[in-house]
Amino acid sequence: MKAGTRTSGGRPALPFWTFGFILLLFFLSGASGLVYEVIWTRVLLTVFGATLYAVSTVLAAFMAGLALGSWLGGKLADRIARPFRAYGVLETLVAVTALLVAPALDLFDPLYRAIYAGGDASFFQLSLIRFSVSFFILLIPASCMGATLPLLARFLVREETTLGGRLGVLYATNTIGAVTGTFLAGFVLLANLGVERTILVAAIVSAGVGFLALLASRRLERGGLGLIPGPHPGPSTGLPDVSDALIPQWLTKAVLISYGFSGFAALAYQVFWTRALVFRFDVLKNTTYAFSAMLTVFLIGLAVGSALMATIVNRQRDPIRLYGLLQILTGVAGVFSLFMILRVVGGLQLADSIRNGEFFWSIAVGDVFIRTAAAIGFPTFLMGATFPVVARICIRNVDSVGSGTGRLYAVNTVGAIIGAFAAGFFLIPIFGLANGLIFLGGINLAIGLLVLLVNPNEVFRSRLVWAGLVVAIIVLVGRASPGPAPFQDVKLNHEIVVDESSDLAYIEGPLATVSVVEDSIGSRTIFIDNASVAGTDRILLTDQKSLAHVPMLLLENPQSALTVGFGSGGASWSFLQYTELDRVDCIEICPTVPRLAHTLRASNHGLLDEWDRQSPLPTTRLHDGRYKVIFDDARSYLRFSGQRYDVIATDCTDLRYKSNANLYDVEYFKLCREAITDDGMVVVWMPLGGMSPDVFACAMRTFAHVFPEMSIWFMNNEPTHYLLLLGTKTPLRINLSRMIDRLGRPDIRNDLEEISLATPEKILSCYLTDAPAVEDQLRSYTSVLNTESTPYLEFQSPKFGIADEPLLANLDILRKHRLPVQPLIEDLGDHPEISKRLGLLYSSTDAILDGHASLRRLELRQAARYYLQAKSVYPEDPSLDVLLTFGDLRNRLANNPNDIWPLVTLGEIELEKDNLGVAAGLLAHAQRLTHGASDPLAQAVNDRATIGLGEYLIRTNQLQGAREYLAPHRDRLGNHPDFERLMGLLGTGTSSDTDSVSE
Repeated sequence: MKAGTRTSGGRPALPFWTFGFILLLFFLSGASGLVYEVIWTRVLLTVFGATLYAVSTVLAAFMAGLALGSWLGGKLADRIARPFRAYGVLETLVAVTALLVAPALDLFDPLYRAIYAGGDASFFQLSLIRFSVSFFILLIPASCMGATLPLLARFLVREETTLGGRLGVLYATNTIGAVTGTFLAGFVLLANLGVERTILVAAIVSAGVGFLALLASRRLERGGLGLIPGPHPGPSTGLPDVSDALIPQWLTKAVLISYGFSGFAALAYQVFWTRALVFRFDVLKNTTYAFSAMLTVFLIGLAVGSALMATIVNRQRDPIRLYGLLQILTGVAGVFSLFMILRVVGGLQLADSIRNGEFFWSIAVGDVFIRTAAAIGFPTFLMGATFPVVARICIRNVDSVGSGTGRLYAVNTVGAIIGAFAAGFFLIPIFGLANGLIFLGGINLAIGLLVLLVNPNEVFRSRLVWAGLVVAIIVLVGRASPGPAPFQDVKLNHEIVVDESSDLAYIEGPLATVSVVEDSIGSRTIFIDNASVAGTDRILLTDQKSLAHVPMLLLENPQSALTVGFGSGGASWSFLQYTELDRVDCIEICPTVPRLAHTLRASNHGLLDEWDRQSPLPTTRLHDGRYKVIFDDARSYLRFSGQRYDVIATDCTDLRYKSNANLYDVEYFKLCREAITDDGMVVVWMPLGGMSPDVFACAMRTFAHVFPEMSIWFMNNEPTHYLLLLGTKTPLRINLSRMIDRLGRPDIRNDLEEISLATPEKILSCYLTDAPAVEDQLRSYTSVLNTESTPYLEFQSPKFGIADEPLLANLDILRKHRLPVQPLIEDLGDHPEISKRLGLLYSSTDAILDGHASLRRLELRQAARYYLQAKSVYPEDPSLDVLLTFGDLRNRLANNPNDIWPLVTLGEIELEKDNLGVAAGLLAHAQRLTHGASDPLAQAVNDRATIGLGEYLIRTNQLQGAREYLAPHRDRLGNHPDFERLMGLLGTGTSSDTDSVSE
């Protein structure tokens, strides 16, 4: 259509280049809008905390502004002559007001502090208050964004025959922009520019769009294209093949209302899918990248569906039937997505993201996209295709296209607001994830069936067909129950715990899915969204107990403690063993976690048994009023509560999981420093794995930036996977007499004896180094600090997979600068025996750490050698006796006496320990089980057993028997280094040579 021509309605037609230019502007508008949403969510998390309640209220407030703006913009669009100019003004206002959001939020800090000071508001009430504040702050920019669609719709749609198509193209273009903005925000901008510069870039884009729109508007007005004349009675061509009179007014209103319910389901789906899909991601789990990938796929589905439908919607004879069928298909696809998530998508991948110990981040991200697209691509495509059809039905007159579009968008968005809120607060707790997805599919099925039943174009027979089809679908869905605990992965020889009340230890709560799993040897682990966080094995017990005991044994007069994260309750229990503490508070963000504490009594010793699990836990003070669990975000609590503690212990699971990295930035550590007393201590659990050296160095330097006196501890009683970072306001000084006194109390000693850390010298041997000693080494890797504005850890840590070698490499960085603890002890001279033992332990620790490294590499015989070497230096170390039992290996063999790998490995270990008779029995059994086997593992085990038995014969001085035994294996094992060593020993035949076999 050329410029200067007129539409069939008598209005000036837009040239093609103008239409394309406006679509480009709307694309950029959509991109910047999603960048704002991502950024505002991050900014508001510093107030709300990293909770689904906070995210839901942010999303609801943002969308409420969009709905209000769409409604008001629709009314305005049909009354003004220059809608395109108005669009330019609104985009400029978006840029200005978006930059003011963060400063405006700071104005409400006194309000939050007053609420916390009152102490009466529950977490739910706090969330409502926070919602009210965020609503008013976001209302102006979000309303400006919401008004842009009806204004452009009014400007671009100039005849009825193009109404549905043009609106569909507009919607698709804006959504494709949103896809781009989501991807750029999640994968590029935040990671490289940080928060402040990213929002500045988005504001520049918005301002540029506004400026270009204003310029173009003036040019179009001069050409007679920028003005939209008022309504006139021009000839109407109507819609092809169907008369508007065939769609009664009441049916149009019914479709509009149903579109609101459709919006409810769409946003609820998004919440459910976000929660469910993380169970099918191998490595990234619930990281920023995973969420950004899921949201990108969701928006792509909407955009593609809308764009394709826009090309055909104006040719449809019966849009009511089409709308009904789309709703039915959406319901079926929504339920089918559950099947895909549970049964199919976990096996889809580009390639192995971990190969030869190396993690390939791009492949892992690609797997997230593939699995997400397979699960939700089709239902989101159908959701996007629905908008042009509804527009075709509900907007009947080109003169009311602005108000009609605004009304459509507003109704759908209001439904989406309620859906986002209801999904987190009500639907997941009531239905769970699996049944909740089925319920949402039922909503779409009900909408579709009702629309088809009341469609005046349907004959009675076809209505019966549609009703029968929907009933059949419902019956099939009802029979396809997902069963109990559908989302918890349970490995072989593991099972979800059933408590004494026969209840399954599995809860699908609003914030996370929590379960407790027991392995074949009786150790229990609590999982949050399929990520293990705490448990009852010795490593996890060491994790929890050390967070409490280390600071409590070092501080002079601690009277209050705050532990961040309940986990299995182990840290809370250990704190309570110190009678000098009159207040122990626990901040827990996920209310469902403590509900499973009774299944982890081996860790928490019945910590919450006084709680009836019916009354609200945050209002219940336990253990003579000393202990309280507070449901809140640690960052918000520290920022606004004004509470001060002698000890703050932060226990996270993984920097890559959810928003854990927010508890490792400069601002959080400063909040902790401000919240401790002058002689208090901050203890932070710092993972060693899952980070490249530069990311690890950033994390360590960030804590040292706030606590220059940082000391670093590695609990070496077990092959642990973390450090303890201790931060104090003054240089750390250790009083040995005080430690001895506290360790002499039965409750404290018994708690530490569970993990072989009950002596002062063993605990002090876990001191590794301090901040000044490692600063230059860490700075050589990076000079970056992790901050709110530059969230380096959040975006870099997921790019490095969990494996043992990176863990060991990061530990080695610090081992190079290992220091003795003696200079920190102020009364060492009063305890000469302990001083001597400390010296011996310092000498043995390197061998212990080498043993731990070998253990992680599954070089168990070498680990035994190192542990025996350490024991020769300091035989009284109680942890070595436990380590040398290799308990996990023995438990595995006890559960399967014919398991060949532990058989041969334990046989080799017993050789190292000089238990020759036991070794021979194990090795002979392994050899019998693998005799004549053809698979590579069995052959390798047979070779090891053969060599081990040859070694046994030599070490028992049966040299001739050894020669005769080994000779037939020379052709097969001649090149094996251990075999060659044995043959060399047999050639000399000296006792000194035979002794060297065990070295």
